[in-house]
Amino acid sequence: MIDLEEAYECFECGQPADFEHHVVPRILGGTKTVSLCNQCHAKVHGLKSMQTGTLTSKAMQLKRERGEYTGGQPEYGYDVGEDGVLVQNEEEQQAIEIAKELVDAGFSYRGAGKALADIGYLSRTGRPFVPQVIKKMVGLTHRKKTK
Repeated sequence: MIDLEEAYECFECGQPADFEHHVVPRILGGTKTVSLCNQCHAKVHGLKSMQTGTLTSKAMQLKRERGEYTGGQPEYGYDVGEDGVLVQNEEEQQAIEIAKELVDAGFSYRGAGKALADIGYLSRTGRPFVPQVIKKMVGLTHRKKTK
């Protein structure tokens, strides 16, 4: 028989538990948890204190580093694969490459967007790319030029 009072005490120090920590991370198939207080849970994650927002931010950062989908609209040039991992969208990747070539050739961001539209590349909304999107597509390594 499980002692309900004990089930809600920190597994490590005996203080009231704040979290059910997965022994094996859920992303790796873990299903078993241990009750931990805020301080012990923070120690497990190498942090000074553990708030839910902190843990969520850390998890989202890890997912981005792994190239996994984190919600919302995927960045232009990518789709969400069946396994939840971001995969390149070949047509959008072509548009990105052409945008880089146009900016390198001296086109302004606005001019590159118009040139892409002229050859049939439009944004996901079906409109020509706006300068801010072209700037993001080509990255911050390109300098703006006018044409």
